[in-house]
Amino acid sequence: GLSARFAGDELRDLTLPELGVRLEDKGSGSVWKLEDPDVLRAERALKAQEAEAKAEAKRLDAAKKAAKEAAASVDPRDMFKGDTAKYSQFDDDGVPTHDAAGEPLSKSSIKKLKKEWEKQKKAFEKAKG
Repeated sequence: GLSARFAGDELRDLTLPELGVRLEDKGSGSVWKLEDPDVLRAERALKAQEAEAKAEAKRLDAAKKAAKEAAASVDPRDMFKGDTAKYSQFDDDGVPTHDAAGEPLSKSSIKKLKKEWEKQKKAFEKAKG
């Protein structure tokens, strides 16, 4: 059963390559080939690296998705309010209107912040469903 399959995999992937034997599964059976054990070891190491790279990419994708979901859960009215080092006053939507020193922000700054706010509003509404 299952343990025999693992034993066969171990034989094919670990034991035989160390002896310089490549075992290839074909549709109707298996083919045995003699190879340089160093070549087979290098191929196995490369396969392991590729699998690790694939797993790392998956982890990064999951982390990015989680970060995006967490960011989307922030109410746009609150997104700037925690940044008191930069802003001191906000409009009714929570968009900053004055810097930390109490000076009014420039129209272009407010426009940029409004754009960020709109983007967050869309993400927030989409996340809420």
